[in-house]
Amino acid sequence: MSDASGPYLAAQSAMRANDFALATQYQSRVLTMDRYNDATMRDLLFSYVALGRLRDAIPVANLYSERGADDFVTNLIVLLGQIEKEDFAGLATVLENEDDFSLNPFIREVVRFWAEHGQGNAKAAQRIIEDIAGRPGFETFAAFHRAMMYLADGKNEDALAILDRFENTSGILTDRALVIKTALLQRMGQSEQARAFFDAKFSVSSSPESAAILRNLENNEPIVSGLPHTVSQAMSEIFFTLALFIQEQVDPSAILIYTRIAESLNPQSAEIKLFVAGVLEELDQYKLALRVYEKVGVEDPKYYTTQIAKARAMLRSDRVDDGIDVLKDLTSAYPDVPIAYATLGDFLRRHERYDEALPAYNAAIPMYELQNNVRWQLYYARGITHERLKTWPNADQDFRSALALNPNQASVLNYLGYSLIERGEKLDEAMEMITKAVEIEPNSGYIIDSLGWGKFRLGHYEDAVPDLERAAELMATDPIVNDHLGDAYWAVGRKNEARFQWRRALSFNPEEVEETRIKRKLEVGLDQVLSEEGKPALYADKQND
Repeated sequence: MSDASGPYLAAQSAMRANDFALATQYQSRVLTMDRYNDATMRDLLFSYVALGRLRDAIPVANLYSERGADDFVTNLIVLLGQIEKEDFAGLATVLENEDDFSLNPFIREVVRFWAEHGQGNAKAAQRIIEDIAGRPGFETFAAFHRAMMYLADGKNEDALAILDRFENTSGILTDRALVIKTALLQRMGQSEQARAFFDAKFSVSSSPESAAILRNLENNEPIVSGLPHTVSQAMSEIFFTLALFIQEQVDPSAILIYTRIAESLNPQSAEIKLFVAGVLEELDQYKLALRVYEKVGVEDPKYYTTQIAKARAMLRSDRVDDGIDVLKDLTSAYPDVPIAYATLGDFLRRHERYDEALPAYNAAIPMYELQNNVRWQLYYARGITHERLKTWPNADQDFRSALALNPNQASVLNYLGYSLIERGEKLDEAMEMITKAVEIEPNSGYIIDSLGWGKFRLGHYEDAVPDLERAAELMATDPIVNDHLGDAYWAVGRKNEARFQWRRALSFNPEEVEETRIKRKLEVGLDQVLSEEGKPALYADKQND
């Protein structure tokens, strides 16, 4: 192992960073020196899966399994190889060896259902799926797999009868089942029924995806919906639907394995691709996520959704201008769809490009006329934009428009109240807003800081200190919060503590203007700084340290 120790440690480091491409290079090098290194073999398999290199993973998993390996990743990839070949007898044989082939019991059952069906053992398959359907919460899962089975067999009428049941359900599979039903009606030559059904179930005006499906229906063009054409495509749902069900309870690495296998079995499904990319983003693998987003073509109904996700991934990977270009292209191609305008405005605002953000918000807000749950957020975002552009009357109007739609939104109450305090305007109203915000979110450091700072600005220095101390506990590394507490300490005569807080504030990288002001306070004290700024002097009773 001595010769392999360097590459082994480098591979481990790459795995910890989720840099799977780099990891495979070192893992392969380790295995050329030490081909029986089981830990590295397992890691290599996971890296291949994470990268979407399932074709490379299958022979490695088979070899490793033949050597007696029995672990989660290896066994799933062995299953994948059997499913791709639609070797149902082989699947059944593998699943029989429970002692030598450990597997999630639920996956074992669902794969057995498909294996029995594939071998023509209808009664055995029926018993398995009925058992699954009898478990609380799994009725729709079982029904969905029954429908997929019939679709893979070309039994469209049987599939349609099952999909009909989803019209009265709700849950993570419902919308998918209804879109698949639409595509199935179209496949069966019932285009008018497909359009009528789709119109009744989906809001076309607010969704680019729905509009794209409707356009296909009108032109009698096939809907790209992930509708399975083979048994192996249908079996992708074993892994994808399981990932959907357990995504909140399981580590993203495990979810990635399930979804990459589903993607390998059904590479035409944009829905699976979107899910895969989202998991990769959770693992901070934005380059890999972007590669997946690139695979969704403009003809796919989910293209618009994919482009929004792609732009956000670009932002997170420091490709801000590229992300903005993607969103601008979307607003040009889909001028009547508001989400790209709203997302573009948020991108630009967060990068302090306020002049550019404003027109995007101006375009988005009227398009959300009937969606108040979205409009208040846009008024709030545009209000911040106006405030940063120093057009306060417009900012004030937008904040109040947001509150008219959502009176109990603590972030808006706090932002408007704090801004009024900083401007020295309507201080009583501002304090009422902030007090209400604290009642709504009593553990928000930002809001408690605003409450304490409001008291400070009103000259109630002793009352301000406990609130500002609490805010500093909740947001120990925020420069502004620590600066505010330093001012309060100074105002009540605790000058050594004030200087300590100002030094803490400096250590947390405040903005340049704040940094200069804090340094000046450390030199000459708060009273002198206020005098130099032409602001009123402190007037509370103070005690010297």
